[in-house]
Amino acid sequence: MLPVEWSSPAVLIPTAVLVVVLIRLWLGGVVFAPRWARTWNVARTVLAPLVQQLIYRRTPLSVEVENEAEAVEWVGAIEPTDGPLATVVDEVRPVEIPLLSGVKTSPAGIEEHETFVWYYGPAPFPTAPRWLRRYQVHVFTFRSEGKVSVYAHAEANPWRPDLWADHLNKGESFSVPEGVMRADAALDEAGVEWIDRTYSDQPNPHEEAGA
Repeated sequence: MLPVEWSSPAVLIPTAVLVVVLIRLWLGGVVFAPRWARTWNVARTVLAPLVQQLIYRRTPLSVEVENEAEAVEWVGAIEPTDGPLATVVDEVRPVEIPLLSGVKTSPAGIEEHETFVWYYGPAPFPTAPRWLRRYQVHVFTFRSEGKVSVYAHAEANPWRPDLWADHLNKGESFSVPEGVMRADAALDEAGVEWIDRTYSDQPNPHEEAGA
């Protein structure tokens, strides 16, 4: 019997996925809750460079954990909220903190302040939980000069194994206008104070999708 090389990608990747899935199933409602937004956003900022080095050194993947937001993803600028924006938007959308999401910098080079997602669209089966819907809106913010700049896009839900390739490769589900529109609507409903905003009224590419 061949010895097991625990640091090999063949062991590390399935083990990491299994651990995260188990946490998702048993403790997802607690672990990913928006009330932990500040804690997880700090943890992600610290861990992202370490995870990136692990990917480069131990796996054949070219996944970028640290990347830059695109200017076209800009939703608008808002006044800073009393608490995490995630908790404010959670009043109108069922928000979660995406622990596996990469950490972004703004086009101006500002480090990410906060990130969160919510899910929408068709479910894989009638009794599936919301976190298995087909799409997610991914919102990320950058804070500077007394304001919060909000960026967003829509994409395939990474919790769905059948959509992993779509998510990682920004496939057919990826849509900046869709994400910007949905984020704009959610922030409006949440009653944030706008400083400036860009709203795209392009048609919804997901006819069956809900909020």
